[in-house]
Amino acid sequence: MSKAASARVNQAQIEISLLKILSHPNICRMIDYFENKEFLFVCREFVAGETLSEHLNNQKEKDGYIDEFEMRTIFKTVVETIEFLHDMGVVVRNLNMDSFIVAETKTDTDSYYQPKMWDLSHMGIVYQGEKTTGQFGPEVYHAPEVVQGSPYDQKADTWAIGVILFTMIIGRLPFSNFQ
Repeated sequence: MSKAASARVNQAQIEISLLKILSHPNICRMIDYFENKEFLFVCREFVAGETLSEHLNNQKEKDGYIDEFEMRTIFKTVVETIEFLHDMGVVVRNLNMDSFIVAETKTDTDSYYQPKMWDLSHMGIVYQGEKTTGQFGPEVYHAPEVVQGSPYDQKADTWAIGVILFTMIIGRLPFSNFQ
């Protein structure tokens, strides 16, 4: 097995191990997994909805604006979800607007939007004082140390949360001429 293939297998084993133990109402749970000679298949909870970026764009098109209370509620949930992962020692490494599916939840008297994190590919464990490397996902969400190829920890996810907040409020990605 090549070094690259071995690294991919190792990453898949880490992801499966983490998905088995991650239990949080705002994270799509893993139901089961199986593999054949070539692929690993992960069965996850189904969440009917749209990505966070699609949801915000659709709300803006429909209403002409995005409700501030809804935006705060969604962002608070995003932060709480990432805080939970960080408390577990997880660094997401691929955190962006499309990491979350926003589903409408209806009660007898109300309806609200609930984001659920579904994309946990490339996550890793970083114990206190340790760091990881690698660039995953859209570069515009990468912290400076990630772009530079330097080792990083959960603080890089905090940078990505800032990019998500900026995008939610302003309606576009920062560094729109990002190269």
